Amino acid sequence: MKTKWLAMCGLAATLFVTACGNSASNGDGSKEGQTAQGAQQTVKVATTSDGPPFVYLNPDNNKMEGLVIDILEDIAKRENLKLDYQVMNWEAMIPSLKGGKADIIAEGMYITDERKQVINFTNPYFGYGEGLMVQGDDTSTKSLDDLKGKKVGALIGTSYQTMLEEKGKSLGIEMKVYQQFGDMMKDVDNKRLDAALFDQPILVYMKKQNPALTYRVVEDYKPSLPGEIGFGVTKSKQDVLDKLNAGIDEIKKDGTLKKIYEKWGLDWKF
Repeated sequence: MKTKWLAMCGLAATLFVTACGNSASNGDGSKEGQTAQGAQQTVKVATTSDGPPFVYLNPDNNKMEGLVIDILEDIAKRENLKLDYQVMNWEAMIPSLKGGKADIIAEGMYITDERKQVINFTNPYFGYGEGLMVQGDDTSTKSLDDLKGKKVGALIGTSYQTMLEEKGKSLGIEMKVYQQFGDMMKDVDNKRLDAALFDQPILVYMKKQNPALTYRVVEDYKPSLPGEIGFGVTKSKQDVLDKLNAGIDEIKKDGTLKKIYEKWGLDWKF
């Protein structure tokens, strides 16, 4: 298990795209081109492949798994939706909705006013803040202020990149942007990067799954970008948005959402 997680995060993005771009990616288990029973509505789902516990490609069964996937697939069964996963880099997801290449974004994406100008969002189903990871022998860093003049990473197109761009100048921080979390994590672990900002639940989860990783998640770090996440939906699919919201309401009421949280070792008061 531990070896599998390390290997998964170290693979190139092209391998993930190739592995997910086949018939095994349909959320209801049907093959590409088959007609599912009933009047199912097929929706294309934009996602990444290396962000556990939210979403990741399980190399053992070539399927997408994680908190976000469990929530979406439970709702899909209730609302008779057929899911067609489209694996891509983070910065490509919103353009994929705008360009009609995908209908839904299933990721740990914050609901923001800026993003709502170009895509719709469902009601929130989880919330969290950013975490700070540093080199394993760095026991003094508590905040960004302690990283003056150092090299700090963030994923391209994220709120964390924006925050570093705004705060980093006054601190003399050298920002490095990445397309894949796994690459950024390895650079901190191998001391090519002093620190990085990323989703706190993912940093903690990856560390627990891979004790051999040497990076440290700063426990005293206070996130400045807490937010809520929901499914992004293309503006032209109001019917899909309505179905997803109906499903989110149901799983909140009947306790399913809490059970999914427990499965992935997470919690959130909704």
